[in-house]
Amino acid sequence: MAEARATEGTRFTLPTQRDLLRLGIDGVAWFAGMLFAAAARFDFSLGRVNIVAVLAFAFAAVALQWLIGTALFLYRGRYRYGSFDEVSAVATTVLLVGVVLAIFDLVVFRTREVPASTPIVGSVVALVLMLGIRYVWRISYERSARPDDSVAAKALIFGAGNAGAQIVQSMMRDPASPYLPVGMIDDNTRLKHLRVSGVAVLGDRLAIGSAAKATDASVLVLAIAQADAALVRDVSDIAENHGLSLKVLPSLSELIDGQVTSADIRDVNEADLLGRHVIETDLNSIAHY
Repeated sequence: MAEARATEGTRFTLPTQRDLLRLGIDGVAWFAGMLFAAAARFDFSLGRVNIVAVLAFAFAAVALQWLIGTALFLYRGRYRYGSFDEVSAVATTVLLVGVVLAIFDLVVFRTREVPASTPIVGSVVALVLMLGIRYVWRISYERSARPDDSVAAKALIFGAGNAGAQIVQSMMRDPASPYLPVGMIDDNTRLKHLRVSGVAVLGDRLAIGSAAKATDASVLVLAIAQADAALVRDVSDIAENHGLSLKVLPSLSELIDGQVTSADIRDVNEADLLGRHVIETDLNSIAHY
């Protein structure tokens, strides 16, 4: 069984249309990088550039990109396009391709039809283009995935820590989210310049009123999973004074996997305000005694 699983894990699979599209984009980046590097070496005097040799290097770069990238599962569906994991795989692949081309140019291709700097500079330019395209795509995707501000309630997120960042990212990537984060609140002054998915920290709890007015927020989400009762009561009073509906997150013990999403947001209950679980007495069972 172990051998079968190992064989299945290493089995070569044909690239999908999406994988070929990714390779095509990266291939264009390699051609642009190599041509730019060669032209820059001659002060962009294209008449001095051996276009055929440069194009041959570019073709070799694309072939190596496909071979190494496939070995690293870059073009085999392992990574989400534009994700940080994919960025790491892209950088590793381009680095290896650049090293192989540089060695080939120095050891084999000695006639200097292609300037010695071309493989290195071309690799850097190609990498910048690949990452730039992925960044633009990621920004475009996140903007299209954000909730509709004409339907979702505008929310301030109290707490810019791990839970608050998860909540903001979850909301901004869920078109069906009932909440749209428009600002963050945190008492830690070191976080005053923080932005999460474009949502900025607008001040501490004393700034909740002005932040709500500036952003037209109607909801305040207390994104601190282990908030004590004193904090909940204080924030609840502030929210009530400024006409905000207060929502909270469940405690860490109530979360199954430790990950928080907009689906975990709930109304404040008595246990949150008292800092203890409400004890319900079964009067019927007492009556039997």
